[in-house]
Amino acid sequence: MNDPTAGLATAVAEAGGTDVRTEATIPPTVHVAPQSWADALAAAAQAGAVLLDFLTAVDDDPAGVGLIAHVTSVDARAHLLVRTTLPTERAEVATITGSHPAAGWYERETAEMFDVVFVGSPDPRPLLLPAGAPAALRKQTVLVARQVVPWPGAADPADRGGNPSRRRTSPPGVVDGWASPQPRPGQDPTT
Repeated sequence: MNDPTAGLATAVAEAGGTDVRTEATIPPTVHVAPQSWADALAAAAQAGAVLLDFLTAVDDDPAGVGLIAHVTSVDARAHLLVRTTLPTERAEVATITGSHPAAGWYERETAEMFDVVFVGSPDPRPLLLPAGAPAALRKQTVLVARQVVPWPGAADPADRGGNPSRRRTSPPGVVDGWASPQPRPGQDPTT
């Protein structure tokens, strides 16, 4: 019996060029080079996987930004993950809206949350955040909310050797040297 998922993975791997790695996971995963991203997903669409139901990124610092798409062939009941890794400092890849029109919304969200540039995107406007906002889900992005709300400190003062004030520790996600948060109304600024 012919396995439709294996056929889909083979079609994508052939379009992915020479730098392709296939994993026998569930669903199967095909890793392609960034320059083969759009070609690999176009091959998936030509092989019948026209339903794109997931596209996102993962900040795998220092390896780079991992881009992941899940495509499905409803007729053949086959599905596949296509992955690539983009450089952290220049996360740029071709858009896949030509082969998967629904990718537009996913690409807009991924662009603003992970600072990935989708070259040739028909609508590069931000989807959720204001224009110019930092990539909210990148590891190097400072968590501004941790600066605004006072942080109670470490979970256990004994972990820091002794019993110092818990209010003097920096919250996680805040870069050392940032200004202290402003006290809330009615709060003693010395604590």
